[in-house]
Amino acid sequence: KKTTPRKKVLNWKSIETEAKELDKYTEHKLEDGTKVIKYHKEFSEELIQDLLTELHEHIKYNDEHKIGYFSNYFEFTTYVNFLIIKYFTNLKDDFKDSSLEDNINLLVTLAKTKYFRLFFEDVFEPQEVEKVFERINELDELIAKIDNLQDKLKEDLSQQIKQPEVREKFKLN
Repeated sequence: KKTTPRKKVLNWKSIETEAKELDKYTEHKLEDGTKVIKYHKEFSEELIQDLLTELHEHIKYNDEHKIGYFSNYFEFTTYVNFLIIKYFTNLKDDFKDSSLEDNINLLVTLAKTKYFRLFFEDVFEPQEVEKVFERINELDELIAKIDNLQDKLKEDLSQQIKQPEVREKFKLN
């Protein structure tokens, strides 16, 4: 006779326990074992949102100040990877409240070392890194839908304004 595993009902206590686990660091030994990096084994939605907020602010700042960063896909993905290191390791405390220019300098310094690649080859789980890029793609899709909706609304409004009774109402003669 087969027994089926007992189903556990999701409750607030189990959600809190899971959330606390996401805040914990895991240690990864580097090199000969004399150095360790602390990192989040699983990426929390909260930290992903913080990362996306900083990314958005820095892209906006880049555009407003005509810095010229993010000019190609490689720079963009490298910067996102840097933010992943920033948000999901204990290095976050060292990088706290850094500007776009500061982050670029930190990224360049980190990229000169073996550690930048090491994070993505040996430390982070690929599916966790993928979660960040999935959220970026979801945002891109949402922005495209909003842009399409705005275009459609402008077109509809334009058509309505061409109608004489609407023009009269708004005195658009």
